[in-house]
Amino acid sequence: MNSRDRNDREKELQDREQELKDRELALRLRELEAEIHAKDRTQEIPLHPTELSITDRNSLRYKFNQFLKWSKLIGSIVLGLTIAFAGLFVGIWLIYLALLGGVGFISYQLLFGRSNSKHP
Repeated sequence: MNSRDRNDREKELQDREQELKDRELALRLRELEAEIHAKDRTQEIPLHPTELSITDRNSLRYKFNQFLKWSKLIGSIVLGLTIAFAGLFVGIWLIYLALLGGVGFISYQLLFGRSNSKHP
């Protein structure tokens, strides 16, 4: 029984030692996190990607960027107008078809429809 008590005692000591190691590890981890966050507070990290500003308005890169901006604007306007005119064109043809169908239906009713009169 003495060896059993000794084994229990050793097991208890090992458990405590493991618990202390875990605590020390957690404490060290918190210290490292605090150190990292302290460094982050001192440095201003941009939240969006940055790009080099072009200060020379005569440079080729500046002119190309302006060309791209204007071409996107004009292209979107042309595309919008094209879609609008295409929709208008399709709408007009649908109205023509509806009017033609209405005239055809009325003509059919007048020419071939049943009449209640006694005339042949």
